[in-house]
Amino acid sequence: MAWLAVLKYSPFVYSFAADILRRKVEALEPVLRLSDYETFLAGQTDSNPRLGKLAPSTRTKIHRVLLTMLREAGILNVGNGDSTIHRPVVPSAVVEAILDDDARWLAGFLVTDAEIIAMKT
Repeated sequence: MAWLAVLKYSPFVYSFAADILRRKVEALEPVLRLSDYETFLAGQTDSNPRLGKLAPSTRTKIHRVLLTMLREAGILNVGNGDSTIHRPVVPSAVVEAILDDDARWLAGFLVTDAEIIAMKT
């Protein structure tokens, strides 16, 4: 539930999970690289110029905190220098609660669009 709260609070985190991580899992390329994050950040900077004005230390801290949250949510495993992306196990009661609220939040748990549509029917 903490991860759901983060997704709802931060459009930045939601977009990273739903767009970048989910796409990598769907493409069977479950390794998160620094370049993935940097590409995402550059795209976000285009739509939110304030991100481009952040100090390098702030950018580093945001990246570090995001990785920590992903590990704690069970989405990212770090080992041997690689960061492997995994779809977290979401209890059925939580899935039902999310479906009752807004099914789009499931994308932040790396659930595919096709699966979300199937769950809603």
